[in-house]
Amino acid sequence: MPDERDSRAEQEQLERRRLSRLIDALPVFSGFTSPDGHIIQSRPETSESFLWAVPSFAYSHDSISQIVDLCELASKGERVQVERAYLKERTGPSDIYGRGLLTLTPVRDGKGHVDELAVTFIDCDDNGLTPQDPFAKSRLTEANARIESMLSLAQTVIENFRSADRPQQDRDKLSDRLDALASVIDSVSDPDIQSLGLNALLATAFETVPAAMRKTRLKTLLDGGNVPVASVPLMTLLLSELVDNARRHGALRDTDGPYCGSVSIQSDVLDSAQGRVLRLHWIEDGGPRVSAALGRGFGLVLGERLFPQITGGKSHLLNLEDGLSWTFELPVPDGDDFDFDGIDA
Repeated sequence: MPDERDSRAEQEQLERRRLSRLIDALPVFSGFTSPDGHIIQSRPETSESFLWAVPSFAYSHDSISQIVDLCELASKGERVQVERAYLKERTGPSDIYGRGLLTLTPVRDGKGHVDELAVTFIDCDDNGLTPQDPFAKSRLTEANARIESMLSLAQTVIENFRSADRPQQDRDKLSDRLDALASVIDSVSDPDIQSLGLNALLATAFETVPAAMRKTRLKTLLDGGNVPVASVPLMTLLLSELVDNARRHGALRDTDGPYCGSVSIQSDVLDSAQGRVLRLHWIEDGGPRVSAALGRGFGLVLGERLFPQITGGKSHLLNLEDGLSWTFELPVPDGDDFDFDGIDA
């Protein structure tokens, strides 16, 4: 037991020494206040009673109001960190201001209540913190925009499904469509990923197709094919729908009859009058005879209307008795990154 107490005391002293050195290294201001901003301890020492009265912050009414509001926010248990100007030196008409980073961290007591606020305020330039660009998009903003787009597409899928009565088979199909969107949410929400290889999206769409069928009845000839991440959700849903329709009604229909059709998928990247596009061909052949009048299901709506509307591209359906043939033109950015398969996630 004595050894354990000595070890704890030694560790505590070591931590206090490290904390003291850290506080000494923060040149502008550090210390503790009550939840309402009353200064309990500070370095450097100050005669001011409240944090907003410290000369670094008390140079204007707006500055004081901001400190009061930040203390109130932190007193509710939220860690607050803001970059703001502070008064470095009074020189008369042309006072010198600096760029500081203020952090207020709630300190809780044994019952979980906020007992104190730990305050640190450092000079951004002295500590090498680069100025923020107010016009630059944050990574979080980009990720949120991508997810918002996916949710909008999911809502479109749900709205298309709603009606007075639906059989269980259709309800299962709705679930499959939402699962297709969910399969790419990790990649879409990663700001470091700008595109996904077409091979990866096809692999996801054909996951439910038996390996023997993929080997004998699927033909691919892909010359390039990176899909911009903004179009990944729609393309994933579109390919999944094409696969499902081919298995239910078309060339991949699993039947004991005379039909043993196949699907050929071809792609290339080319420059058109409207800019660079990824052209994708979906060609069904050898399946059951196709009716001249197609039902207006979700797959047709997705390919003919939603694809051009959402991507700004083009789609063309050729309805032949031997099988459906789709051609899609997806706009892609110029550059080599979109000429070859990218991340096969």
